[in-house]
Amino acid sequence: MVLQIINIDGSHFQGGIITWKYKNNKVYITYKLSFTDRACDSVSISDRTLVNVGGSLLCFGGCSGTLMSSLSYQCTDYSVDENWKYGQRTVILTFPSAQNDSYAFGYSGCCWADRVKSSSGNWLLLATANLSIRADNGRINSSPVSSMQPVITIKQNCSYALKIPVLDEDDDVVRCRLANTVLIDECKGNCNGFNFSILDQKNCILYINETMRTGLYGVALQIEDFQTEHDTIALSSIPLQFMINVNDHNSTCDEKPSLEITASLSSVIAIPPNTMHRQTIIARSASFEQASDQECQTLKVTDAKGCASNPCPNGASCSEQINGYFCTHACRTDSKFGEIAEETCISEMCTECRITDKQHGFSVQLLSLE
Repeated sequence: MVLQIINIDGSHFQGGIITWKYKNNKVYITYKLSFTDRACDSVSISDRTLVNVGGSLLCFGGCSGTLMSSLSYQCTDYSVDENWKYGQRTVILTFPSAQNDSYAFGYSGCCWADRVKSSSGNWLLLATANLSIRADNGRINSSPVSSMQPVITIKQNCSYALKIPVLDEDDDVVRCRLANTVLIDECKGNCNGFNFSILDQKNCILYINETMRTGLYGVALQIEDFQTEHDTIALSSIPLQFMINVNDHNSTCDEKPSLEITASLSSVIAIPPNTMHRQTIIARSASFEQASDQECQTLKVTDAKGCASNPCPNGASCSEQINGYFCTHACRTDSKFGEIAEETCISEMCTECRITDKQHGFSVQLLSLE
């Protein structure tokens, strides 16, 4: 089994996430982690510069020891004001055979950023994967996915309902829970980081409504998928860790930043093959102490390699389109008429043609091509 993984290491850790996806006999695992001391700016993002971060990906179940070491990643996001950088990379890793094809793997290191009040010492992001074929759909499972910026800013003495964005391509039931050390240590120095909240596990909503001191607090969650609502054993578990930044403020609790996107709503952008597309999204706030806000925007990407599988019937030509492919149909020439035959499609997919004998001007024949 081939497992595709990315990994990151270093000091001044500020959280991250691991997800994995099975496709074409491979498992694609994505690490996205945040640090304060990694080189990251608009130039390195544009150049897709590889940043050496070192560290090792370790196996805790189904295998043992170091799975990969001396790693690097590409910078994807950064914030000057909040002093964080985000990076990710995908690599390929082969896992040894294991009983039940179940694995537990993670990334651990030292240390959490000094300014995080509730988290200290080592960090750990722990994920589980079961690579056996599922009985319900005959496929190998893929984990849920999520996305979260490393720092969420909230205002002191204000109430919030923080929706954790989750999605599962297998349409499984997804739940969120606090990471713990009950069966295995899932979070090291961040297991008891944020005690000022209530987690709605079914809907993945973190309710924050208590008074706390200003500063940074770590949050450690596990996002899990289940075959049905009644199941209690997860198909997979992925870690999501981030920080809550509690700010003192003089503004109202409902004041939020505005989001500006240069592309118009429902617009279609043609992206030529083997090129990079850049989309500018600007968030504007009235003041530095303004709280974070979340808004969902969908970027639908359609693979333009629709002709690779030869989808057009009856020898029709195929041309790539933004939303897939387009078939140009042509009728076959019947040897009875040869070059003097005029051929016209009379069905949408050209399964039938009208063959006209141009020599005599009146002979018409319908030719089925199925």
